[in-house]
Amino acid sequence: MQYATFNPKHKSDALPSDISFRLAKLRDCEAIASLLYATNPDIPLNEYLQRTQREIEKYNTSEDLYRVFVSCLNNDIIGYCRFFHSTLIPQEKKSHSAPEGLYLMGIIVRDDMRGKGVADFMSRKRFDYLQGLGIHEVYSAVASQNIASHSMHMSFGFTPIKYNIQGFHSITFPCGSGTLYKKAISQYKNHGK
Repeated sequence: MQYATFNPKHKSDALPSDISFRLAKLRDCEAIASLLYATNPDIPLNEYLQRTQREIEKYNTSEDLYRVFVSCLNNDIIGYCRFFHSTLIPQEKKSHSAPEGLYLMGIIVRDDMRGKGVADFMSRKRFDYLQGLGIHEVYSAVASQNIASHSMHMSFGFTPIKYNIQGFHSITFPCGSGTLYKKAISQYKNHGK
């Protein structure tokens, strides 16, 4: 698993003005699968493609609290993120204890677009979307080795509630452990970004 490089002294470049954020569509599946494959080439590209198609077909138009989003620049997919509610996971598949609730899944940004504020933009847009649904708090689990994600969670006011977890619900960390964060998004303000 490859994570974004973390450099605490780096300040993001200016976010492109024509960037957009929207629900993913079936036509986005190949681009999303490529983003996923770039971060973890141990899983075949076709498996990512099939999973993405299933997720978009099943959830992006359903009443379930599970959504797949993309960010675009000039009609090109440059980022991807999801969220899901843990009640959608069948009990028999849950191998790790974790609180029930809404979980943010990682944000993946295309390599050439990292360091431009895309992940920050996508986080804010996802918070806005969740607030529109009346969601009050979210969880997020971050692999121990993903330093950039830990820093971003802290900058958004997430509170670590459990350290050295092996996984959460049905997900196991490839590196062995991680941190579970929680955030009250009812207190989140977009501040015009």
